Amino acid sequence: FIARWGSAQLCCGHYSVLSRLLVALPVTPHLPSYQHICLLVRRLFPLLAVQHQSVVLEQFDPTVDLSSTLRLWKEIPLQNVSKQTLDKMLHHLPLICSQGLAGEDPSLVYCSLRFLSHAANLRNQDIVVQTHFLSVIEPSVSLLQTVLAEKQTLYIPQILEFLSAIVSSIQPAVCHKMLQLCQQLAAFPSPPLDCLISLTRFLSALGRIHFPSAHTQVCLHAVSSLFQMLLSSSHWLVHHHSLLAFQSFAEYTPHSDIIQDCVPQQVKGCIADFMHCR
Repeated sequence: FIARWGSAQLCCGHYSVLSRLLVALPVTPHLPSYQHICLLVRRLFPLLAVQHQSVVLEQFDPTVDLSSTLRLWKEIPLQNVSKQTLDKMLHHLPLICSQGLAGEDPSLVYCSLRFLSHAANLRNQDIVVQTHFLSVIEPSVSLLQTVLAEKQTLYIPQILEFLSAIVSSIQPAVCHKMLQLCQQLAAFPSPPLDCLISLTRFLSALGRIHFPSAHTQVCLHAVSSLFQMLLSSSHWLVHHHSLLAFQSFAEYTPHSDIIQDCVPQQVKGCIADFMHCR
């Protein structure tokens, strides 16, 4: 509020300072201080004048320094970006897809995945943009397999968010592999909350998928077992997101015969009350 109070030029000046601060900081998404800066950058961006959005974003050139650019771009609410500026940002998708996920710098991979997940959730994408997303599916799944094997969780929420946004484009065999990897995540002794919440969103997105007969049994069994685990969670936040995901899945899935298998016996009454209230 204070940053916006005044002229549009003053707001742009505040934002330029904040964006340069964010770019200069190490990428530490699990630290509250870093998250607070990211939140401020996200919330202040829609208050910028349209012409100043371009001014701020064009201060960073991905062809010159991809890592620094994505440290800011990953926090930009793309739905609030003007079409002209958004087209300029999406023009760099091939670079982000080819170099962002292929690098050995963990912060660059994290920022690339986060930006891609935001971009994949945009509506009215053209065919060229969709093609770039398709090219990242297999590398994303391979990366998920690697980090699960190494018990690293930094990238997992971003991978799940990205794949949730383009789940309708994922081949059934790849989707089956994804579900197997999700079961590995669920088998961790104490999976991080952000990973579990992203998992609920992935399961919710699967409600719009029709699994062919060759994959129906194994995929639906994995979906039901994951829902049972999540709906049984004792953590209120995971339980709430699980209820929302299950409601969405139940409303849209063509495989309605497995809905009962997704619900643990001990929470059937709670789920019935929740769905009735909504």
